[in-house]
Amino acid sequence: MNSFQDNLKTAFSAQIDTLVMENKQTHPAYRQLERDYSRLFETVRGQLDKKHRRMMLRMEAKRNEIDGIEKDWIYLQGMIDCVTLLKTIKLL
Repeated sequence: MNSFQDNLKTAFSAQIDTLVMENKQTHPAYRQLERDYSRLFETVRGQLDKKHRRMMLRMEAKRNEIDGIEKDWIYLQGMIDCVTLLKTIKLL
């Protein structure tokens, strides 16, 4: 990455969490998916013994960490690509 892209990454990184939180609160389809997921998760968890519940929760936490990192990478790369394109075609 060049310094221009590094500067874009720094500028955009701060906006990711705010955007995600706003969308989580206002997007009806997303909210429904979260409710469906929670119900399914609790159903599966309720069918496991204590040892396997803890294992399932640890696995879920790791998956969430991985997903979060991947989404941040995708989001940042999209913003960087967009601004780089606009700069290349001299709109910025």
